[in-house]
Amino acid sequence: MAMWVGMVSYDLKAGKKSKATTIWQEYVRPFLTQQKDCVGALWMVAQDGDRAISIDFWNSELAASSFETSGLFNKLVAHFEPVLVNPPDRTEFQADDAFGFAGDQAKPKGVDLKLMETMTISFKTKKAKD
Repeated sequence: MAMWVGMVSYDLKAGKKSKATTIWQEYVRPFLTQQKDCVGALWMVAQDGDRAISIDFWNSELAASSFETSGLFNKLVAHFEPVLVNPPDRTEFQADDAFGFAGDQAKPKGVDLKLMETMTISFKTKKAKD
């Protein structure tokens, strides 16, 4: 079965990595964990600290798109305004159910809890050469 994924890209102001992570932990994660059709969420910050990505996993297309079209997404990202260079960008994807989340089954024990925890992952990126 398929699942739907929302990926949000954030351009952070210098030195705001920790504050952005706190905002995600205090506002975004608690909201997403309460949503019936949300089955997981990740928060990742680039090693240089100037970019972050959050990924939200949904078990229905309607739930994934409603999160943004209902205005809930904009309400949540308003908390990030003090730490952002630009407004965040959210893109939705349909994905194979690699984690076994989608369908009529209950959420797998353990996996959803791990995904709901805030994860700050350092990754190196290559800058494009002109």
